[in-house]
Amino acid sequence: MNNDQAMHAMSVDDSYHVEHVLARGQEGITDLVTLDGTGPFVRKRIPATRARRGVWAALPEIDCARLPHIEATYEMPDEFIVVYDYVPGETVEQLVESRGKLDSAKTQRLVGEVCQAASKLHAHDIVHRDITPSNVVVAADGAHLIDFGIARLSSEDAKGSDDQLGTWGFAAPEQYGFAKTDARSDVYSIGRLLGYLLTGVHPEDKEGYEQALASPDVSAGLRAVVLKATEFEPSARYQSAAELERALQNEPREKYTAVAGPDPHASAGTHISHGSHRARTIALVCAITASTVVIVLLAIQYLAQSETASTKATSNITSSGGATSVATPQDKKDAQTTVDALSVGESHWSVSNGSVYAEFSLTNNSKSTVVFPSVTITGYAGDGSVLFSDEQFLLVLAPGDTAYQSTALDGSTAPARVEFTPNSPTADTLTNDTPPSLSTANISARADGLGGITVSGTVTLDKDGSSFALSPNYGVCLTAILRDASGNIVGGGVSFLSSHPKEGSSMPFDVHIFERVDFATCEVHALPW
Repeated sequence: MNNDQAMHAMSVDDSYHVEHVLARGQEGITDLVTLDGTGPFVRKRIPATRARRGVWAALPEIDCARLPHIEATYEMPDEFIVVYDYVPGETVEQLVESRGKLDSAKTQRLVGEVCQAASKLHAHDIVHRDITPSNVVVAADGAHLIDFGIARLSSEDAKGSDDQLGTWGFAAPEQYGFAKTDARSDVYSIGRLLGYLLTGVHPEDKEGYEQALASPDVSAGLRAVVLKATEFEPSARYQSAAELERALQNEPREKYTAVAGPDPHASAGTHISHGSHRARTIALVCAITASTVVIVLLAIQYLAQSETASTKATSNITSSGGATSVATPQDKKDAQTTVDALSVGESHWSVSNGSVYAEFSLTNNSKSTVVFPSVTITGYAGDGSVLFSDEQFLLVLAPGDTAYQSTALDGSTAPARVEFTPNSPTADTLTNDTPPSLSTANISARADGLGGITVSGTVTLDKDGSSFALSPNYGVCLTAILRDASGNIVGGGVSFLSSHPKEGSSMPFDVHIFERVDFATCEVHALPW
């Protein structure tokens, strides 16, 4: 690299504004970044000696919505930089840790989608070599395969390297030097992923994993698929990801029902979106439940009442004969503070299944539009020590507007209190541009038959922002807020549409809430995303 090239690369690199560090390790640093008010994007800084340039060069040539959409690549003196779209999402690992194993129908669908991504890679000579629960993100359109840190072109891979062996329990035996890795190595990893989803047990726990796989909870047919895919000898496995996908399709499956997961803004891991050249994000939808809940008789009543950027609906959900036992989340309200232009008004949090679920409102008190307004949510133990701290971003907030957000955080240790602190906007996040104005209507809520609640309605683009720097294909963030009869927040959920209605027109939506919560009214707030 000559001096002019180096100066140009540094100029490009300096143009990105770091919003949040997503990950840091021997494979480099992964940041959430924006560029001139657009984004967010993911920027991966890879040590120059570890970068697989051939893989990153081949990825833009692959037409597959389940693989990364590359925005840019460039060389720095000691690093190779890759920039790609960001999508809020939850990894399969987070999904299973918070909700338990998936049922067979959801598992077959999800793993089949991973097979589709792997098949596209293999057709372009790429072996991923690290297909694991932490490297699969679930979005509205299904599974997305991420993290190509140790991926290789088949033609350049002799045997497993000493420092890039893959994830123990999911990496094929040949990745440890037994033989050359190829497409069948990814088949092995997908087979392990299949077993993990069916059992909820990490294969690293060899005894526990084998016992769970052999239990009656796993069908004999799917067990056979797992065992064949994970044979020690590559020639004994399915010989391609497509063959593995066909085997999954041939297994009977129950009716699939999609249920949205916790807030996609939780920044654990690298999340990738596809299809747009700018900030087009894909809705987070995670189909999760440890077991099928008894189907209940339910009655739903709702009263729609228009409000600014939201609609309220009265909904009552009952169960028949006491067959459904639902624990009402703990209702907590902790002190909110005001920082400069932004203030947190309402907040609520509860703990369930290893996660802290939090809802809050954020108001822009200034005369300027704030781009990427954020709130830091901090959980404290009884002795005052910090259990978690997470920064939650919105895309944009107009002057005088109030936005709501619902999110999920680490709840491995239940906090004694939770604080919601707005972060002070910087000069480069304040603008006079006018963002789009969205409203919701026709809101209804119903039990989903899986232990949660589905909120449905329509969202309308009242007025498009004439000068706001959004992609023409920006999406919509929809946050459902549940309240009790006194008007207090008792729960919520979030969903994303990957596109928006035309100005003056509407489109339908669903927001899925995992927990069955006793509530009196439901409102849905819409923001561009």
